[in-house]
Amino acid sequence: MDPQENRQRKRGAVDRVNDAVGKARQIKAWIDRARMAYQAAQAAIAAIASAPAWPFIIAGVVIIVLVLVILLGGGGGGGASTGSANNDNPPIGGGPGPGGGTGDISSCSFTRSGEQTHVYKSSTLVSWIGDAANQAGIPPAVLGSMIMHESPGFAFNTTDDSAAIKNDYYCEGEGVSCTLGGSNLHIGACTAQDISIGAVTDRHKGILQISDHFFPDINSCSVTASLAWAANKLKNDGGITIPPTREQILSAVAAYGGFGSPPCNTHSGYPYDYCEEVWQDYQSCKTTGGSSPIIPVGVGGAKIASAANQIAEQLDAWSPGLPYACDETNGTYGKMVIGGITYWSHHCWSQMANYNWAGADNVNYFECTELVRTAFKIAGLEEPISKIYDEAGRWASHAVSDPDFEVFYTARDLLPGDIIEMPNHVSIVTQVGGNAVKVAQSATVADPTATFAIDGNGLLDVPGSGVYCGQAQGCHISFIRYIK
Repeated sequence: MDPQENRQRKRGAVDRVNDAVGKARQIKAWIDRARMAYQAAQAAIAAIASAPAWPFIIAGVVIIVLVLVILLGGGGGGGASTGSANNDNPPIGGGPGPGGGTGDISSCSFTRSGEQTHVYKSSTLVSWIGDAANQAGIPPAVLGSMIMHESPGFAFNTTDDSAAIKNDYYCEGEGVSCTLGGSNLHIGACTAQDISIGAVTDRHKGILQISDHFFPDINSCSVTASLAWAANKLKNDGGITIPPTREQILSAVAAYGGFGSPPCNTHSGYPYDYCEEVWQDYQSCKTTGGSSPIIPVGVGGAKIASAANQIAEQLDAWSPGLPYACDETNGTYGKMVIGGITYWSHHCWSQMANYNWAGADNVNYFECTELVRTAFKIAGLEEPISKIYDEAGRWASHAVSDPDFEVFYTARDLLPGDIIEMPNHVSIVTQVGGNAVKVAQSATVADPTATFAIDGNGLLDVPGSGVYCGQAQGCHISFIRYIK
């Protein structure tokens, strides 16, 4: 079973910081290499300046080889590194994960004015949406739904052969609205009365109708630049996690659309609730993508981690719209109300009936222990994991005497595929780097693909909003590795 955590975990802070630091280090390393090459060339030229004529050809060849060696990374330890100086592992993040929490949106139908029949026709656009959403740390389905609402004609009709895709440029369909204090008063230019109270006419361009008034420096006519900017704005405005809550999506869309707060049907020209339709699209798209087969890649721990991460990406929060049975009432596996906010646990998986290790009493929810065992099974390691599987949470006590596993207690030694066992909970490490670990877990309230900072031999919630199982609390935590 999983602990009843009292907060919604936020993902991605370590990813973004590590990515920025890594890029800065890479740029500095290339500058250093170029400087070394220049200095080496100067020294070589000076050395041959007074030499007889016949060595000039040989010296020229030596200079060229020397410069190439240095620039291509042979500078004796001066090569670029995106990892920590004290860690052989690269930082977590730097690229989109499979599906970004919702799977491929190419098969998803999106809603506009209550009609859920719209699909994307451009595979390139779908790929751009996924890249932007995954880099920002939001579900691609949310960004995809936003485009369907902001520029429906573009979204419905654009193909890979369209000029907008070939040129990464779309500046048609300019929208006009009257804005006052950051909120839209109505669609269309401001009237004299509007202007008398301080309102301004705002023009919107690009596929996401970015405001010229509020964001004049954004290249809103570039499709990819618009996607990246909008994805980050949604992330920041709503604090969106993967998977997101309904409150996060509604808050982000309300801020983007200038509604202030939900409901998002208060403007003239909006006969539907914009925010609710984006939430419904996310739920529908997530369900559509949730039945994909788990196909792990790699070997050993990497293969275990791959299987676990793919499972975690497919976990659903309970909702009335799930097309399969999932228990919404059974304690930590269903609804939780914390601080007046309702959370639904992420113990629902469309394939969980095929991996029901805990017995008939929990066939309609997917436990944390079942995720770990399922990941090992799909990775081809069902026999060894079955020996230490324990519903009561005593994995380490079984593994310590099993020759297929080793038990250790140093968090900095964690590798992908390792099992983390803490009080009443188990998870699998999927990524390590930058003094942090990313895990796959079936959990209550918590993100199924959460990232934790290493704290001595414990793990801290990232970005630091509270302790998960930290050193200062004396939390007992064990790590288990398959070693065969």
